[in-house]
Amino acid sequence: KEHSPQTLAVLSNISDEIYQLSDLTNSLLVLNKFDKENIQSIYEDVRIDEVIFEAYEKVEKNFPHLKMDFEISENNVENAQLTVSGVNTLLEIVFLNLFKNAALYTDNDFVKVTIEESLSALKIEILTFGKTITSTEQHRLFESFMRGSNAQNIPGSGLGLRIVKRILEYHQASITYRSDNPNRNIFQLIFPV
Repeated sequence: KEHSPQTLAVLSNISDEIYQLSDLTNSLLVLNKFDKENIQSIYEDVRIDEVIFEAYEKVEKNFPHLKMDFEISENNVENAQLTVSGVNTLLEIVFLNLFKNAALYTDNDFVKVTIEESLSALKIEILTFGKTITSTEQHRLFESFMRGSNAQNIPGSGLGLRIVKRILEYHQASITYRSDNPNRNIFQLIFPV
């Protein structure tokens, strides 16, 4: 309370940068522990809805303004399990990164998550409202150190989505980005079942 507003702002920025660096380092260390060739030997059944809620709760601690709307699609197959084969820790990193991006880039502090399971795949869509990524940048979105023009004045390393893609590849899953209107960002993840 004895510090000036400028000093408090600098300390807050330093704290944010330390959080970002710590989180990135932890993600890279966890990812590095796993060998792509042998990772399947430690797979287990993972409830993807539980992973999503765990990740959201962790992100919410640092971004309390972010609100999530979670929906299970009515198009689900009968007796949907919402289960994928994988490593819980790695899958949590996927959603931590996506929710942190949602918190940083949204215009309205809102993220909508929809899950739909079919006989062959589990599809997850993550929708946010905010500046979209140009079509030129979309082709490089999952490359290391790629930061879009919508990232000006927003902290980050440009590694989060690359880590997400790599983890999903380990799980034989895919991620795509699309924008169906000038203010809607949609990430779609598809896991084989």
